[in-house]
Amino acid sequence: MSDQPEVRARTTPVRVVLADDHVRHRQLMAMVLGLDGRIDVVGQADDGEGAIEQVLALDPDVVLLDCRMPGIGGIEACSRIRVQAPRTHCLMLTMADDREDRDAALAAGAEAYLFKAADADEIVEAVLRVADGVTAL
Repeated sequence: MSDQPEVRARTTPVRVVLADDHVRHRQLMAMVLGLDGRIDVVGQADDGEGAIEQVLALDPDVVLLDCRMPGIGGIEACSRIRVQAPRTHCLMLTMADDREDRDAALAAGAEAYLFKAADADEIVEAVLRVADGVTAL
């Protein structure tokens, strides 16, 4: 028996915006998330500024942010999104195991911090949990 809260049943898909400067990774993530009927990828951006614009325009439930992007990175974008669109939950994705980035992301308001190399099922589960307001580290 897990001590993790169960993901609640949904009547509508979780609306997600993806932000990653690596277009292939972003496309793959959109495909993986889109295959799960509980998630709808509604927008994509290649930097933090674009992520903020997409969040403000589309009002998603969750935004997945790459920690390190040119210009405004994911951590700064997360901080701004938490102020400008507090209903949107932030999930950070990273390639590097960097404790400083993790701590900064959590301080900025991220509710999850995952490695890009995580299994597709782990990322889907994290999106669903974060949408429910459950921290997923």
